[in-house]
Amino acid sequence: GHLHDFVAVTPAFHQGHLVGLFASTCHFMDVGGIGFGPDGRDVFEEGFYVPPLAMITAGEIDQTLITLARSNSRYPAELEGDLMSLAACNQIGVSRLADMLDEFHLTDLTALCDQIVRRSR
Repeated sequence: GHLHDFVAVTPAFHQGHLVGLFASTCHFMDVGGIGFGPDGRDVFEEGFYVPPLAMITAGEIDQTLITLARSNSRYPAELEGDLMSLAACNQIGVSRLADMLDEFHLTDLTALCDQIVRRSR
């Protein structure tokens, strides 16, 4: 991707164990830079570079990260909304995975993965 593509990754825990990761990607409308087209001659003219960082830790949003991102966009409210939508999307996936594991009395995805491999041979 490029600077406008943000990826949020959320760990999925079930019964205290990591069972997977959910990821969602969104192309953000504006992350600063020279403009909205492909006019940048180098990465610094394309926009604000955000290295991999934790946006939410133990349920708490990192307001410093949100403030930095908002400060480097012409559309700060929309950018913050997009960030929150990525987190919400992943959280729905985590919740639905936990519901499925409970419904089928599974502790992780191993049995399901094994079944998929068996059926695909």
